[in-house]
Amino acid sequence: MSTVNELLSQARRLPDGEPAKIRLNEQAISLADQGNDLGLQYKSRIALVEAAAFSGHPEKVLVNFGWCIAQCEKFPEQFPLPDILWKYKYVIACAVGFHSINRETLEQLLTNMHRHYEQAGFSLRPVHYMRAHMHLYAGEFEDCLQQLQISRGLEKDRFADCSACEVNFIVTALVALKRDQEAIQAAQPLLQGNEGCAEVPHLTFAALLSSTSRLGNKELGTLLLTSGYQLIRSNPEFLYQIGLQMQYCAEQALIDTGLERLQSHCDWLLASMDPGGRLQFQMGAAMVLNKALQQGQTSLVLRLPNSFALFNPAGEYSTQQLCEYFSQQAFMAAQGFDQRNGNRYYQLQLAENLA
Repeated sequence: MSTVNELLSQARRLPDGEPAKIRLNEQAISLADQGNDLGLQYKSRIALVEAAAFSGHPEKVLVNFGWCIAQCEKFPEQFPLPDILWKYKYVIACAVGFHSINRETLEQLLTNMHRHYEQAGFSLRPVHYMRAHMHLYAGEFEDCLQQLQISRGLEKDRFADCSACEVNFIVTALVALKRDQEAIQAAQPLLQGNEGCAEVPHLTFAALLSSTSRLGNKELGTLLLTSGYQLIRSNPEFLYQIGLQMQYCAEQALIDTGLERLQSHCDWLLASMDPGGRLQFQMGAAMVLNKALQQGQTSLVLRLPNSFALFNPAGEYSTQQLCEYFSQQAFMAAQGFDQRNGNRYYQLQLAENLA
């Protein structure tokens, strides 16, 4: 029988997004709980927080991070607070993309982050950065810019995001604001390969697609679509970005490419517990199918998973029926986010994209 440390070691060797990585970490937690070893219970849960944050399982992140924070507060000498501060960013990013987490809970997470960073004597730059993140994905762009400006004016210590991640965030905010030329200009260090990290430029290439579409820059758009796909095609963590790619394909009438993304990654959609990623994928699928309908494609032959709600063993589908299905799923998710955020940002975005 494997020990807790052996299970954690096996999990570490697997890439982010690999389902077995989650399973091994959960087995380690179960074994540590059976042995009632607090140190191993903490170690295995911290490992799961990281693995789940990068695999589209925010519900696992929240539960286990809360347990770890409680141990830091109860046993500060055994579990020093600075050792967990970086994880706040993973947790809040996941919670923002999880519409069942209400706004009050998000605010409490940010308040706790502020308190713990201040208590440990570190810069509040990441705290305001994460507030900007929350506002951005709620469609509250002015508040986002205000918090981002505050963040960038504070000291950059070891808990700040890397330079590439900060550039990506600025680009994403500019794209959302439809300041497209500024977004492309801000992205130059990433486009030229001068900066990067584990998730950048993966995220940036997908985010910039809508700017290239609005600007009519097909050359850059094609580059971002093809190069970006090579970066994200093998990791379910990037379900959101596959959705953005499909949305671009719909805008540019690249129906075959959009449908290929749909059938190649529909299994990610069905396995994901991340509502934010699911919404973008569903929106992208609905847009591609709607474009196919507009061009007279009333039926399609697709390879979709057996567990898909409308699965047909023959692989033949009504384009209209598929479009209605994905539109309805996207609309329900949009309602969930808008209800949490107190606005109609996602519903209006969906209506505009399917007009």
